Amino acid sequence: MQEKARPALTKMAADENPRLRARALWALAAIKDGAQKAIEMALKDKGDNLRALALRIARRHGMPIEPLVRRLVSEKSALVRRECAVSLHRVATSEAAELWAELALQHDGKDRWYLEALGIGEKGNESACLKAWLKKVGDAWKAPAGRDLGWRSRAPEAAGLLVKLVLDPKVPESEHSRFMRSLDFHSGKAKENALATLLLNLDAPAEPNDSPAP
Repeated sequence: MQEKARPALTKMAADENPRLRARALWALAAIKDGAQKAIEMALKDKGDNLRALALRIARRHGMPIEPLVRRLVSEKSALVRRECAVSLHRVATSEAAELWAELALQHDGKDRWYLEALGIGEKGNESACLKAWLKKVGDAWKAPAGRDLGWRSRAPEAAGLLVKLVLDPKVPESEHSRFMRSLDFHSGKAKENALATLLLNLDAPAEPNDSPAP
């Protein structure tokens, strides 16, 4: 129905029921030249699910995602920021990497869904995302939230970070097993170099002839 449906959908987009608002905005976005207006309406909504819908509309209609993520990167709602991260999936630009890094800095080390959203978002731009985050986070990459990022990242460079965490005496030994398991998701030269570093730095067991005299 296109334009004939616009008045009814616009009215529905102001309904108290957030599900009806979401359906109306999704339909309004499908009307010719309606996507941007629907996005702006969604961004002003009081519900975080509706604000996240703005990103889904943009993806659905093939609109540039980075400008929208830039507007939402500091959102109070973790739900919206998770949607931002997912929206960067396979967006292999330097701006996307910078935005991902800003989102990664806001990981609190407790939200497992947020961590997974970051993992999805880095896909196709892994190295650039990790490097951008390391540049911003500095030495804090070894903090609990940072260790999560190293564990979840599939960037080749993350293999070396995992080994550094295993060798760091300040990192709880109880976490070592998950870092080693994470190495299973890596391959290639970076993984080989990381494992070689690990083997060279682990304490070798004493040989019988090296045992101290009684």
